[in-house]
Amino acid sequence: MNVSIPEKNEIKIENSQIEEIKKQVQELQSKDTSNNNFISDKGMNQVITKIEDYFPKMNGYSYSGTTNLLELNCPDFKTTEKYIDVDFLISDKSLYNDVAAIFVSMTEIDEKGNYFYVYDTYYKPQFGYNHLRVRNVKSKDKIKYKFHYGLMLKSDSNKTTPRIEGISCAFKK
Repeated sequence: MNVSIPEKNEIKIENSQIEEIKKQVQELQSKDTSNNNFISDKGMNQVITKIEDYFPKMNGYSYSGTTNLLELNCPDFKTTEKYIDVDFLISDKSLYNDVAAIFVSMTEIDEKGNYFYVYDTYYKPQFGYNHLRVRNVKSKDKIKYKFHYGLMLKSDSNKTTPRIEGISCAFKK
């Protein structure tokens, strides 16, 4: 099979063709309304130690119970590992720009239905993959737990009870 490669002086692209190609590229770029960019993996999210810097008036929070902002799944706390990794993706740049923090909470529920605080943790959001290392709970003879996690939006930063846009997961251990 003989393939001939044209000599340098044989390739002729006229300036008008180059300008037409540039025009088409610009037109395609202007039509891209996607808020998605290249998704990278930056590793584990950083913990926020002073949430009051982000939410100075906060004295509590409310849960959405579910959200359509992104896909979240309940982690498996039935393992005996001390920590569990919770992973999810923020692929929409405009959503990422609206997020102030990622919220994680664990609550214990006794046999009488009383709720007991176990922990709250806040993380800095990352565009792309988010990896949260959360503390597991020890088995206590079939005790119920509720695990909440989700997004805290910048639009709630001056509210006394910002809303957590996320999910709640109940389990026994």
